[in-house]
Amino acid sequence: MFCAALRTAGLRACSCSCRSSALRSVKSFEGRQLSTSLSLLTLDKDAVKEKHRLMVRVTQEKHMDFEATEEFEDNETASQDVVVEHGHQESNFLIPTEDTLEALYHGIPFRLLPVAHIHASSNNTLVLVTDHTGKKQISKSSCGMEGFKHAKKSSALAAQASGLAAGKRALKQGVTAIRATVKGIGQGRLPAMTGLKMAGLDIVSITERTPIYVNATKPRKQKRK
Repeated sequence: MFCAALRTAGLRACSCSCRSSALRSVKSFEGRQLSTSLSLLTLDKDAVKEKHRLMVRVTQEKHMDFEATEEFEDNETASQDVVVEHGHQESNFLIPTEDTLEALYHGIPFRLLPVAHIHASSNNTLVLVTDHTGKKQISKSSCGMEGFKHAKKSSALAAQASGLAAGKRALKQGVTAIRATVKGIGQGRLPAMTGLKMAGLDIVSITERTPIYVNATKPRKQKRK
């Protein structure tokens, strides 16, 4: 056993004095190794404690910053007075009132303004500009009339081209301001109004006319497979 310990330590058994000196060196080596392990363990504990203290301090600072930000936002919100006025705003946004029908736009009362009827289906977009009664046609356009064929008629570009063409034709008839009514859920709803705006027309109001069916007829049963 002693020889095995010596072989593990890399020593050769030669004499009694050598054996005793080798044994002392092995014991001192084991003692140094144990003391080194204890010192490393102590250092690891200190590092963990220091890291924990640092994380706690960072968390407290973040919490304080968050509370300060919330307090500042609350004070800023409380200092701002929210006032809603009826009629014209600085942003040219109009809240309808009883006097809206008699308001003048380009010298024309609101109720007498021409109307741009936009019908946006899943396959096409139609734009029709009429007078305030809806009986006299001023201009019209559609994606097919502007040269778009097949699946391209349902694109947003085709709807914008239709609105632009109808707007230019209405502008030649002396129309400068219109009311827009939108019907349908096709993707040409907004592009058509963009085209009317690009033509130089002033869109005063936008009215949603898409029907919502309540208690409609029951759909037919699915085909059995």
